[in-house]
Amino acid sequence: MFGVKAGIASSQRLLAAPITTTPNITNYGVRLYKDPFTNETYNQFYWKVQNLDTSTATIYTSANDSTPEDNAGSIAPNGYTVERTYTTALSTNTITVYATAQASGKELSAYDSQVIEAL
Repeated sequence: MFGVKAGIASSQRLLAAPITTTPNITNYGVRLYKDPFTNETYNQFYWKVQNLDTSTATIYTSANDSTPEDNAGSIAPNGYTVERTYTTALSTNTITVYATAQASGKELSAYDSQVIEAL
């Protein structure tokens, strides 16, 4: 045959799954934490993550890990995770928090990151 090419016709092209909207790291800061057992004082960094997708999404977040795997739960659109914490020695003044999201039937979102500094 002349001019015929094997493959998928243009009307049959597969569409990629939509991408989950990148979540937002918010309500963050640092406070002093006194261990009740050792009486030692630490920096306790805290944050929440907001689901900005139009669908319920599983939020993954962690501190100092650019590919977060800690499941913070299934969060409704515009909802927030419960407060997350990361406790360190007083000598640790800065952490970077990362978050991503994945809604059902959608690809994993891009990553959001936020530097949190103790003053």
